[in-house]
This record gives sequence, structure tokens and C-alpha cells, in this order.
Amino acid sequence: LCKFSIDYFNGLRKRGADKALILDDQTAYGGLLAQSYYFHLYDLAPDEALIAESDAPAAKYWSIQLFDPYSITLDFVARQTSLNDAQAQVDPDGRIRIVISHTDPLAANWLDAAGWSRGGLLWRWNDTKTAPQPSIRKVKLAELGSVLPASSRKVTSEQRLAMLSTRARFYQSRRR
Repeated sequence: LCKFSIDYFNGLRKRGADKALILDDQTAYGGLLAQSYYFHLYDLAPDEALIAESDAPAAKYWSIQLFDPYSITLDFVARQTSLNDAQAQVDPDGRIRIVISHTDPLAANWLDAAGWSRGGLLWRWNDTKTAPQPSIRKVKLAELGSVLPASSRKVTSEQRLAMLSTRARFYQSRRR
């Protein structure tokens, strides 16, 4: 598995996944035929943020999740390291903006890099009726407020704590 992951990510990097979100055919690895898989491999400093953005796809389901350099999903129970179409907020302009950073910028659609300076994200769309091309860009965390539209959804610290608590209870309830 480790050699496969290393070779696979090196292949994604050669195709530009360290610069953009790239579509990858996963059917040879057990991926669903009706699912689109977009990957990005990142290096993220503590003072930086990534913004993954797309028109909201007309899809049966979609999700975005972070993983470490070894292809292991980050802690999704105690940290917000993944979102799906039911959890994420679509901005008033019909676009989804996901902010990835090491500290919480209080953006509604924030994903916690969980201390990993290197890693990746997978944005998958199931049974899409539309195929928008998602984009990704790196910005300074201090500039995030001026880069995101004023209408982009935000939360308070108290709301984030409540969201994380609800998240943990939900995932823990699945173990029973």
C-alpha cells in the first residue's frame, strides 16, 4: 500500500496536482464509474490558506476531504477535515468555497489541516449532471478576508464549537 500510494501521488504530481485540482479516473482502483474524483496535493505553511472553489455541481452527492502525505484520512471525528453537500454552505452566488488552513478563519466551509503541512484533498462528485471545473489557490491567511467575497458564509467561534461537538457526537453514534 505504501509503495502504491507513493507512486500514485508522484503520478498525480507529474500531472499537475500540486498546482491545480485535477480530475483522476479511479475506476482501475475500485472507484465508481459515476463518480468524479478531483485531487490536489499541497504544501501549506501556518500563515497560508487554500481556497478550493467551484460552482455547486448538480450531483446526487459530493464530498471533500483531507488526507496526509501517506494517503490516510485526517481525524474527521474531532476535527472538521471533511464536508459533504449536506454540511457545506453554498454562497449566495451559487459557488462553494472551501478554506483549508491550520487555524480556524471562521469561514463556514473550513477544513482543518490538523497540523499537516503537506497533504492532499479529494473532492468527489457522485452522479453529476453538470461538470464544473473546481479551482484551488493559495493565499496568505491574513488576506483571506479581502480575497473571499463579503457574502461568503462565516461562523462565530461559538458556532464552530457547536458544529464540532455535533460532528463528534454524530460520528461516535455510528459506532454503537
